[in-house]
Amino acid sequence: MDWTVFDSLFVPIVSGIISYLAAINKSKTDIENSRIQANNEIEKIRENAEAEIKKVAETAEIENRRMEEQYKHDLEKLKTETDERIRLMIAEKDLQNKTKNDEMANQFSARAFNNPKEMVSNLEAMGELMGGLADLQKEMGRLGFSKDDNTPS
Repeated sequence: MDWTVFDSLFVPIVSGIISYLAAINKSKTDIENSRIQANNEIEKIRENAEAEIKKVAETAEIENRRMEEQYKHDLEKLKTETDERIRLMIAEKDLQNKTKNDEMANQFSARAFNNPKEMVSNLEAMGELMGGLADLQKEMGRLGFSKDDNTPS
């Protein structure tokens, strides 16, 4: 065998294998660099997402506190308004009752002044009724009825 043929075949084969190994090594390096770069990008995305989530959570918490304070304020305002309405209703009822009592007193006075004999007669009749009630109460006590339950004791 001729060494020149062998050399002419050997050098390109060895050169091709070395080139192939160099290409594989370069590809591995490129792949590793791409993996590192992708991991770095993923880490950046995670950090940005976590920061955004934290910001949204803080904003939500602030909004929740604001809404809670607004709710408390509205509730207190409603309570105050309700209390005021109740006070006004009570005052209105008191005023109506006072007006009715005044009207009754005025009517009673007007009747007493317009017809004093009828007034005296009505008062005497009322006195007799009161006396009759007192006598009835005494009789019930004598028969053994108590004031509380009206049953014989």
